[in-house]
Amino acid sequence: MNEYPDRAYFLPKDPHWTFIWWHVSPETVERVGLEGGFDPLQAQWTLRIHDVTDILFDDTNSHFHFDVDISPEIDHWYLEIWAADRNYCAQAGFKTAAGRFHPAVTSNTICLPRDGPSASNEESWTTLT
Repeated sequence: MNEYPDRAYFLPKDPHWTFIWWHVSPETVERVGLEGGFDPLQAQWTLRIHDVTDILFDDTNSHFHFDVDISPEIDHWYLEIWAADRNYCAQAGFKTAAGRFHPAVTSNTICLPRDGPSASNEESWTTLT
């Protein structure tokens, strides 16, 4: 039995920086390798970041994605994302020598804030007594 469940937390830091933390159990690593037909010890640990703005993400239909190769000993990462005011989710998993990606865990979806001051020019004042 896993001491901790498999999970990934994706957090926005500012319009261009995010933080992700994940935990993938050894049992899940083995299962993903068996299901994908590859040896996880020979595959590259990878973070895959998906732009999921205005879609229901099904692991294949993101607007675009990019990969960050990581070490298997790592369980967190700061990521620079160049497009603000968009929705993203992340996956930690394996990329095989053939280039196929096998996700082990998928994060929550985040919305990065817009890059610049608010477009709203409404004022709201409160009187303190």
